[in-house]
Amino acid sequence: MASNKRLTLWSIAGSDSSGGAGVQADNQCFRSFGLAFANIVTAVTAQNTQGVLHIDWMSGDSIARQWQSIETDHPPAAIKIGLLGQDDHFRQLRQWLPKSKCPVVLDPVIKASNGDTLALSTHFLSILPYVSVFTPNKPEFETLFYKEIQQLGFENAAHWVSQHYDLCLVITGGDDEGSAQDHVYLEQQFEQQCLTLESPKLASKHTHGTGCSFSSAIASLLALDYPVIDAIVLAKAYLNQGLAKPDCAHAYPAAFQHTGFPSKVDYLPAITTSTLPETLNRPFAPAQNSLGLYVLVENLDELKLCLNAQVDTLQLRLKTGTLKEKHQLISHAIELANAANTPLYINDHWELAIEHKAYGVHLGQDDLLTADLHAIQKAGLKLGISTHNAIEMAIAHQYKPSYIAFGPVFATKSKQVDYPTLNPDHLFQFVKLLKEDYQLTAIGGINTQNAKDVLALDLHSLAVISAVTKSHDPVKAIDELSTMIKRVARD
Repeated sequence: MASNKRLTLWSIAGSDSSGGAGVQADNQCFRSFGLAFANIVTAVTAQNTQGVLHIDWMSGDSIARQWQSIETDHPPAAIKIGLLGQDDHFRQLRQWLPKSKCPVVLDPVIKASNGDTLALSTHFLSILPYVSVFTPNKPEFETLFYKEIQQLGFENAAHWVSQHYDLCLVITGGDDEGSAQDHVYLEQQFEQQCLTLESPKLASKHTHGTGCSFSSAIASLLALDYPVIDAIVLAKAYLNQGLAKPDCAHAYPAAFQHTGFPSKVDYLPAITTSTLPETLNRPFAPAQNSLGLYVLVENLDELKLCLNAQVDTLQLRLKTGTLKEKHQLISHAIELANAANTPLYINDHWELAIEHKAYGVHLGQDDLLTADLHAIQKAGLKLGISTHNAIEMAIAHQYKPSYIAFGPVFATKSKQVDYPTLNPDHLFQFVKLLKEDYQLTAIGGINTQNAKDVLALDLHSLAVISAVTKSHDPVKAIDELSTMIKRVARD
């Protein structure tokens, strides 16, 4: 579901005569995401897959005139910056970047392939206050922040940079042995945690321009209104997808192969933090039937009504009551659901669900940090996981649940959610990414008036609360929603 907005991205970088890196790689990436592009060329290089043979630098005046020539006709939705090498380049950027008012991704190039230094560390530091995402590799970071690393240590220096410059720092690690690990520091979100994105090292000849492509993919996704961390996770998947394509070049290394939005769930990176539990050795058993109309209830009266109306799937959410009362309610609810042969998931209370032999458990992202996933799986229970964005989608995938839920789709009064409603274009892409591997459902403000819009995103299940439990005619609402879902599944 493409956006109607006409978005233009800028690449401020060198021209690669071999077409695999620099503005050429950036433009291919932008187009791959359905975006327009404009360029400010900082240098004309003579290079091939073996290295850079010659560089002709553009003057600061040329940079300024290029900027002025495109800013009126093609205002940027995001800016990606690559090769810079002249004092005037940085002077012009310090003058113009504060006026841009859009995300800026900086992929620094400090040394040429022959070892020559292209720009002083102080030059890059002078434009960092205007940068949203900074993507040096480890040697580049060590060169730029040698003093801070000596004083604070590597990890603390990385956190300091993110906090001091108010940016997201991604220290890329594509040159690591065995796996490609990128380390993300985003102080506003992770509170002194380092987030690691790890993918298997892929044996590809098409590696020329991967650094440019990763940072330009981040810029593309930021322009498409993805949150910063989502843009990074999906850019990593974009890189993995391109590297996984069959080799079609005779030379080594060859240019990176650009593709569209990631389309296979296994391209998502593995996410690790100091708090996430270890992954399991096998996936959870899939749900036996389609989730279909999935109603969340809070008491036995609501549960009985839904069972009598033959909803496809139920979830019991108990937010109040003593432990004894919860024991009794969960035990009785499971008996009723089993008698009706209706799958019933217990929200959060995984220990009680195991004890009373529930069909399944539903966990939010915070619950993943404390639940015993091994015990849930050993007990034979199904597992559903809530997700609100791309990084949570990647986290859910690495635990291989029975189903994944997305939300909130619309604003809801039934539950206070600390997340914005999902962009429909984003949800559509998430469904395409996961639908071959998981049962999916969506939740949040869905009712009989807007359900068709959600189902049009290629979903075959809707999770609802108020649309049924607060309806003046719950049975009619169940019938209407079930009919819409069955029609989509049939078509």
